[in-house]
Amino acid sequence: MPVDDPARPRAVRGRLLRTVAATVLAAATAFGGTPARAQDAPATPPTETAAAIPETPTEPPAEQPAEPSTAPPAEQPAAPPAGNPVEPGDTAQTPAPAEPAAPTSPPAAEPPARDAVEHVGDTTAEAVDRGTATGVLLHYSEEYPGRPLAGVRLLALDSRGNVVAEWVSGSDGAWRFANLPVGEYDVLVPGPYRARDGGDRFRVPVVAGAPTSSVLAVVDGPVVEPPAFAPDVRVSASFDRSSYDIEDPVTATITLVNAGAVAAYARLESEWVENGFAYDPAQWGDLGAGLGDYLEPGEERTVTLVGNARSTRDGVVRMKGRIAVVGDADPTDNEFDLSAAVTHRTGDVVAVVYGDRDGDGAFDAGEALPNVTITFEGGLPPRSVTGVTGPDGTYRLEDAPAGVYAVRTTDEHTGWVSHVATELVVTGDRETTAHFRMERPLSDRLHASAAFDRETYARNDPVRITITLSNSGDAPVLAKAFCYGGISPAIHNGPAWGPLADGGPGVEVAPGETRVVTVHDSVPRRADDNGLFSVGCSFGPEYRVGLPSAFAVARVPGVTWVVFGRAVTGGGTRPPGIPGVELVLLDWITGKPVARTVTGPRGDYEFRDLPVGHYTPVLVGPWRFESVGGGIPYLPVRRGHARPLDLYFVPGPEVPDPGAPPTGPGDPDPGPPAGGPSGDGPTGGGAATGSDRLADTGAGVAGLGLAALLLLAAGVGTRTAGRRRTA
Repeated sequence: MPVDDPARPRAVRGRLLRTVAATVLAAATAFGGTPARAQDAPATPPTETAAAIPETPTEPPAEQPAEPSTAPPAEQPAAPPAGNPVEPGDTAQTPAPAEPAAPTSPPAAEPPARDAVEHVGDTTAEAVDRGTATGVLLHYSEEYPGRPLAGVRLLALDSRGNVVAEWVSGSDGAWRFANLPVGEYDVLVPGPYRARDGGDRFRVPVVAGAPTSSVLAVVDGPVVEPPAFAPDVRVSASFDRSSYDIEDPVTATITLVNAGAVAAYARLESEWVENGFAYDPAQWGDLGAGLGDYLEPGEERTVTLVGNARSTRDGVVRMKGRIAVVGDADPTDNEFDLSAAVTHRTGDVVAVVYGDRDGDGAFDAGEALPNVTITFEGGLPPRSVTGVTGPDGTYRLEDAPAGVYAVRTTDEHTGWVSHVATELVVTGDRETTAHFRMERPLSDRLHASAAFDRETYARNDPVRITITLSNSGDAPVLAKAFCYGGISPAIHNGPAWGPLADGGPGVEVAPGETRVVTVHDSVPRRADDNGLFSVGCSFGPEYRVGLPSAFAVARVPGVTWVVFGRAVTGGGTRPPGIPGVELVLLDWITGKPVARTVTGPRGDYEFRDLPVGHYTPVLVGPWRFESVGGGIPYLPVRRGHARPLDLYFVPGPEVPDPGAPPTGPGDPDPGPPAGGPSGDGPTGGGAATGSDRLADTGAGVAGLGLAALLLLAAGVGTRTAGRRRTA
């Protein structure tokens, strides 16, 4: 029997209607707006009337899907929408990110136009006097009671009868009118439908904050026509000049005229373009992206935008967009695309880089530094140039755009350092000579080392760390600890470190003095999952380039795991594998072989019951190991990691077989685990002993920070202080 059969008791019909509506609404609101939740159900069940059935959630959802525009359907280019307006003072030109897909997909030929700049999906972007109405369109018949009606156009009309938004229902009947002024709206469903109780339209509420949700129930009926009259907004736009100097202000004027017979609801849809005009979008007022305002018949409105072209790079400034008007009689004259020429002045720079040997802060004869990398960043338009100084310590930069530059110098050869970028002003049509000072690193005279009291630990064991600081200079040095890195998990300088704690006063080391600081800490969490832990710190009066660093690592044996993936070469999302080659894993600390296998047809490999820890992969043959996945210079084996780890190799010199692995289970050179067994998995561990261990690693890397020292521990860096020489 049909749902609306008069012979059916009304209570039964009501229960069935509520069941159908709740089921469809759950899918529709999840697709087109607020996720359906039990607590969001209306206090009063839906009734069978022509009016819409509002459903207002008691709280906003944790996430909002992307909101479509209230603009009419329009053909949109495939490129991601974007806009060039920026906040005041921000001249950077960054392409706007691609907008998320609309929650409901209308027919391919008529995608709903969406605001290219609006922060869709973020309810905080809506003004307090605006809101969103959502719901589902259901079609009732004797054969299919309450079936979602897809691909049908819906129009939202304000109290004056003006069309202010439209939508095409999705496959589940969902619809959505976003970012409308608070109030009540009539919803019209043009086509061969009527409201279930005989009316031709529905009333839906829009409230500030959380979206409302309504069920629109229709049956077959006489054709409902859309409003006969339409607005006709015409747009003209121009820059105030045909060309600008890059430092000049730029003014754009946009004029809107409504030549139609009814009021127009209009708002900006800005499109991001290269070399875009940068301005404060608040200058659009209520016509701005994400908002909207009325233009009465015959009304003319002018918007003046003042900004700049400082982000342009190609000698042109552009501005592109359209004024979206729902139901516009001729939307082709709503677009604007402006451009103007931009010029800039240039100058030359002679940069002189010197090492201040006598510390007087001035360039003296014999202090020029050759082979120093120098980088210039700045100017208008922005430019970045990197070069290397010649034998006389100079580098010439020609035709540099005028403006302010940040200049950085780096010496990878003799250890000179500079701590901050130096400001350089380039003047148009002039040559500027500038000197850039470098100095010897603190690590030339302050030396540091760190040592654990044991080579192996168990989970939660106490740890004693000995920090040794020596001053070989002729002036006292204040040494604070900056422990910002290490092989994970790492011990950081917490309160137990006393004067060397993070933010602590540090210790002063007199000329010729050696200070020893003992720190009591504990094995960090999850060290047993990783098979090791570390400590890594730099020391000095403030964190800067050239501090001495110290690094130490210890084992936490006892856990084994499985690691798998592919040995690959080349780039791309699916690089080719290296099949049929001997793959050997070397212990990362001792360099001794631990396990081996032969790669499969796709370069695939697998090691089971491997002690957790870090390993260096070696392919026997003309291959050099480069990294694991995202650039890790070793293979980490960690309990709980279940994803494949691809090993990247590049062609290199022939690599001989590093030898057979140990015949017994467990780590190479096993030693007795301290503090009893550790871990919850299979046991079989130990620790590296003797001269190969890294539990005591002295700091002797002049001019290198902690990051460089960690690369040294990974076998990447090789220079030490004893091998350093000054220029």
